[in-house]
Amino acid sequence: KSVMKLGGCDSMSDLDRSLLKHANKGAIVHVVSELIRVVDRSSKLLKSAACTINALQCDQIASQKRMIQTQEERREENVYNVIAGRTNLKSYSDVVKKGLPTNSSSTQQKQKDSVYSAAKEEERDRCVVVFGLPEEDGDEDVVNNVGTLLNEAVSPRSIDRKSYSCHRIGKRRSDVARPVRVCFSDR
Repeated sequence: KSVMKLGGCDSMSDLDRSLLKHANKGAIVHVVSELIRVVDRSSKLLKSAACTINALQCDQIASQKRMIQTQEERREENVYNVIAGRTNLKSYSDVVKKGLPTNSSSTQQKQKDSVYSAAKEEERDRCVVVFGLPEEDGDEDVVNNVGTLLNEAVSPRSIDRKSYSCHRIGKRRSDVARPVRVCFSDR
């Protein structure tokens, strides 16, 4: 406003050099010092805003890192639970504890079928099939390869190699790696 007042005009667009030539030196010095003060305040405000934005970015990055870590922990826990075979299915001992009546031969057959079914189901609960594990020529150490894969999947936990057994299933073919059946000793 002081610049427009000094030039004797109503808007900044009307202001030109010829109008400022007629102003006295003291008025121009006053206007320039006001402009320097405004620029200084603006500079301090911009620096403060930059610091605030930087702090917000750091907070956002830290929050995202915590979220990623939480997601990784949940994923590892889910993988561990899947590998360990933790499910809500009945086990052989659950079926036996329930106790079935033993009156007739058909009941005994039902008991045998139930026990056999529960045992098969429990065995299936403890086994997984791994696809895509490269197959080596000659004597292959499948247990070691599966152990490495499992330990990478549940890192930082580790799985004892005595707690599972594994073998390749299917006929050997040169163009496709056979799947590996992994059976854990317990659920």
